[in-house]
Amino acid sequence: MTGKIHLNEFIFYKAEGDLDKLLMSLLKKSRANEWRILVKCDSDEETNVLLDQLWVQTGNQFIGIGKTGDDFEKDQPVLLSPMMTDANQAQALILFGAASYQQADLTRYARVMVVFNQNIGDQLQKSRAHWKHFSVMKLPMKLFTQKGQKWEMTHAINSPRENNKSK
Repeated sequence: MTGKIHLNEFIFYKAEGDLDKLLMSLLKKSRANEWRILVKCDSDEETNVLLDQLWVQTGNQFIGIGKTGDDFEKDQPVLLSPMMTDANQAQALILFGAASYQQADLTRYARVMVVFNQNIGDQLQKSRAHWKHFSVMKLPMKLFTQKGQKWEMTHAINSPRENNKSK
């Protein structure tokens, strides 16, 4: 693999509150595209808490969710992990909360989503650092901001279609 990044897009989701319902929605949409997903968490503790929350939310629709270190991690369509891993051959990466990444790790994903709560300082700071870094790299990015129960695209930069709302 070359050092060049081949991505479709980076999407930021700026939430007003808890992220678990938003995450479940993104997982369902990504699975509808038949993508495998890596959800990168900030710690082992966050990974375990999130796993419990997501299993409660699945309701009538089954989504196979596992975490690194579990049996059959490579077979999981959704894998939660405090580290970057390619165990499940994911096409989509979700950076959850204050999770970090290494630039080389992003080369294999069609879509990278950054999900954060705007009211939690470390999550807001980390997402701003991601935005700044991706901006310098001239990557196509969109920012969706939660407005009550709805989501609104508030910025788009480096878009191939030039629908730049950030100017």
